[in-house]
Amino acid sequence: MALSACQFCGRQNDVGAQFCSDCGKPLTKAAAARAAVAAGGGGGLVSRTSGPESARSAPADAPCPLCGSVVGAHGGGAGAGGGSDRRLTPDKHSDHSLTLVLVSEMATEVARFERKHATTTIGRTEGDIRFPEDQFLSPLHSKLSWEEGRLEVRDLGSRNGTWVFLEGPYRLTDGDLILIGSQVPVRSEDADFVLVDDHSRNGVAIADRGVMTLHHGSRIMVGDKLLRVELPGAAEAAEL
Repeated sequence: MALSACQFCGRQNDVGAQFCSDCGKPLTKAAAARAAVAAGGGGGLVSRTSGPESARSAPADAPCPLCGSVVGAHGGGAGAGGGSDRRLTPDKHSDHSLTLVLVSEMATEVARFERKHATTTIGRTEGDIRFPEDQFLSPLHSKLSWEEGRLEVRDLGSRNGTWVFLEGPYRLTDGDLILIGSQVPVRSEDADFVLVDDHSRNGVAIADRGVMTLHHGSRIMVGDKLLRVELPGAAEAAEL
């Protein structure tokens, strides 16, 4: 198989790859142009007590600025899709509003990033929300996007992956990576079973290997940053 080296980090990638599988940098001019469009967006920092810098305000989003493809309905969340063993599919939303809450190791809020765009990218040096001090993040790490009224997360070929914490039973598929405890990934080879987080302190997460669906209260880990998703009106609806 023919390979080409990333000019940024030197990692060998497939010739047809758009982004480096190690550092997340674009490998082609077309990918670089799409990344530049996405990086122009802004993440509104609503409030913070401490933490990294937020990105700038943004112009209107273009659909699928990074990969240029339409995400199919096959994408499932950590507990959604693959039968009744996975979690319920979140309600559809008519707007693109969401808030990402940066949570500390003590479960306290560090910062809140309010977004009202169709896509939100996260990275160390590129993206709408940036954490320049996090060496575990790739330059352009992951993307959240609204697809047909549902919020989805996609890993952009990052070095350390994008992790989605379980909120219900999850049927494993071959090749799934599981995060249990303190940064301990376990590869699932025999995938014919259902994984359940039995009220653990730190949770159990699944590596995003394509597209995973998020909803109000979902938690994702990018680099060493834990982010909680808040959707407007979802908390009030749950109390009714």
